[in-house]
Amino acid sequence: MHRIQVIDSHTGGEPTRIVISGGPDLGGGTVADQLKVFRDQHDKFRSA
Repeated sequence: MHRIQVIDSHTGGEPTRIVISGGPDLGGGTVADQLKVFRDQHDKFRSA
């Protein structure tokens, strides 16, 4: 089991979940690079 700490909030009326600790290491690079790593290698976090 992998534990992550999150904060649930609303942004523009839409629910959002912000990971504040325990998330995967996305490496360096731009936010776009990190998003690609997240989508390609860590989709289980999004779908949990």
